[in-house]
Amino acid sequence: MVDGLRVVKCDPVRAQRAADRLGIGLDCEAALNRAGCHAGRPFIVADDGYWPPDFNAFLCALPGFGVRSPASAVTYAYNLLAVNDFAQARNQTVWELDGPAFRQLVSARQSGPGAVGTSALIGTLAAGDKLFQWGVEAGYADGNPLPRKRRWVRRLGGPAEPVESMELSPRSPGPAPVQFLSVDQYQRFLSALSLTSRGCRPRRTPDRDSAYAQLTVSTGLRRAESGLLLTCEIPVDGSGTPADCWLARGSAKYRSGRMFQVHAPAARDVHKYWTLERAVAVERGTRSGRYDGAGWRRVTAVTGSGSSLVLRVDGKNVRADTLAPVDRMRLLDVTGENPEPMMVWLTESGMPMHPECWTGVFARVSDRAFIDAPYGSRVRVTPHVLRHTFATHMLSMLIASNVAAARAMSEPNVDLEVLQLRLFEPVGQLKRMLGHRSAETTWRYVHLLREVGDVVRETLADWSEAVDL
Repeated sequence: MVDGLRVVKCDPVRAQRAADRLGIGLDCEAALNRAGCHAGRPFIVADDGYWPPDFNAFLCALPGFGVRSPASAVTYAYNLLAVNDFAQARNQTVWELDGPAFRQLVSARQSGPGAVGTSALIGTLAAGDKLFQWGVEAGYADGNPLPRKRRWVRRLGGPAEPVESMELSPRSPGPAPVQFLSVDQYQRFLSALSLTSRGCRPRRTPDRDSAYAQLTVSTGLRRAESGLLLTCEIPVDGSGTPADCWLARGSAKYRSGRMFQVHAPAARDVHKYWTLERAVAVERGTRSGRYDGAGWRRVTAVTGSGSSLVLRVDGKNVRADTLAPVDRMRLLDVTGENPEPMMVWLTESGMPMHPECWTGVFARVSDRAFIDAPYGSRVRVTPHVLRHTFATHMLSMLIASNVAAARAMSEPNVDLEVLQLRLFEPVGQLKRMLGHRSAETTWRYVHLLREVGDVVRETLADWSEAVDL
């Protein structure tokens, strides 16, 4: 056991300066590269200069486990130190930890002093899991104490394949509180998507970002669901008329393919982005040769519509409804004069935009939009906040509409239970719109609408008095 371990980043330039100052004739960059420590990669050292060989060899082997980003490797290094600190508190080394010890680690880090969030704890377990996978291969451990489970996943055009994952998982704190925007807050955010404030540079992609926000807030699609749409799945002709579209099962959560409607304002914004910013991005990608590589899957024909949409991909007919996200991002439309990606949302360089990028885009814009807002009223806007906004306002309108219809009913022989079911029928409608598996998830929005709940109770009371119940 070694005390005083800390994480430092590999910096060949600073190392070379120190070697030159000490008069050591050493090419530090070459030496670090031979050791597997490239610039920006982390390594662990003790206060006395000791270099733990097992930990640092594991960090150098992380790219072989799919951890290629230096920033992710740094996170793994800190999580590794957390596991090491826990082991030292038990007077053990990391390699002596067993399954019950890791369960105690979960309990200690989730509820003890200095408790961390669920996502951070999952990262700690992932670091321990990969450490023991590597340790078994390197001879440091006899086996992986973290229990694993196997599930079967069916890939596009192939049989089901086994996928292993950790069985041990931290206790979920439950669903996050629902946060949504008022009309004024959304208008303020939408203005910040396209306007310049406080002398900042004009945003380079205002049409794209506004179109994505309008589409998400008017349909309630999830971040990946709206971010993985293809050009043949939503209207881009600029007619400005509402259109019923099909959300493919391959890009929908729980594979819950469903219909959604693109309203006129969102359709106009998408068309504006299509004809201006997207056309410029495609032209930029064509000039730079980004569409000439071998990684693309070329689409030569598109037939059908909705759930029956069929693409001719590399000489084979493929249903768009079954395309996985990674396959969607590789589709290249070659039916026109110039090839272009089939993804709706593109980066400035003309490449498909990964859905996760929208969280960072909205975070930067929300900081600008609410910078002058008083403390307590600032909102961190994300694509999921826009989904909550759609759900909350849509449910309010649906319930209000049904309440008005119920109050207009004058037949005294209508059963009160039938009326109550009609008043809360919008919950089922909203559940289908959002693609929820459980109605309990949808009922979270009802609890937010206290004023609507008061209206419903008042209507039921009036009805009870009218029929002398």
